[in-house]
Amino acid sequence: MAITLVCGDILKLDSLKPMVKKVDAVIYSAMPGVFGNETSVFEHDYLAVETIIAPMRGTNKTFIYSSGAMVVADLQTIGGEGTALAEDYVAKVPPAFIAKRVQTKNLVLNEAKNGIRTIVIRNHHPYGKGGNFILPFLIAEALQHNKLFYINNGDNMLLFVHVQDLAELYWLALEKSAAGELYHPSSFEMKVKDLVMMINKKMTRKRTVASINFAQAKQLWGEIVSLVIGVNSNLNSAKARELLGWIPSHHSIEKEIVTIMSRS
Repeated sequence: MAITLVCGDILKLDSLKPMVKKVDAVIYSAMPGVFGNETSVFEHDYLAVETIIAPMRGTNKTFIYSSGAMVVADLQTIGGEGTALAEDYVAKVPPAFIAKRVQTKNLVLNEAKNGIRTIVIRNHHPYGKGGNFILPFLIAEALQHNKLFYINNGDNMLLFVHVQDLAELYWLALEKSAAGELYHPSSFEMKVKDLVMMINKKMTRKRTVASINFAQAKQLWGEIVSLVIGVNSNLNSAKARELLGWIPSHHSIEKEIVTIMSRS
């Protein structure tokens, strides 16, 4: 299948509609703006998605939206064990800064009723080829401060998926998914405490590993990073496996940790 790329700018809404008319499918994995003002970032995100979707109504074209696991964050179990979350799980009180992203996800799924094959893929921690957030962050913290921390018991689960497996899921969704479906790309999960211990094990010189509470974490890292490290994001990927036949082939981040350390 031949693929031709066309370019637009999600911060220049007028550039988007002409681009949509030229394509058969849109895979949206952008994040407009820079972090630091998350309210503004997700407002721009909503407006860009709304603009792209409008000319797609009634065309049966495909729109795949990349969301994130923070929209289902359970703030009652920071640093603690939580249950696996199914695709239809709705957070009762998501973090305030992410509320607009919840609206964007709902907008996308609702548009399945309007002649668009809309699909949502709810990501958390993609990794591979050195690209990730939480691994470089924790490694940098260890190198700079000689300490590694987890929050409370460190029993909260983080979901990981290798970029190659994630790309395969997007392709399968593009080929096979029905409209209005949401998928979790979970190759494997790890407790944060186990992740921290694995990082420390790979260090040439071992660091101090300790528990801190959420208030201490926010003082050290800020609220958003603390939530990323502290929430339970154990997302059930049964639907992706059963409906799309998705079988991830990567199930460890040990090599990735070594790769990132070699570049630090």
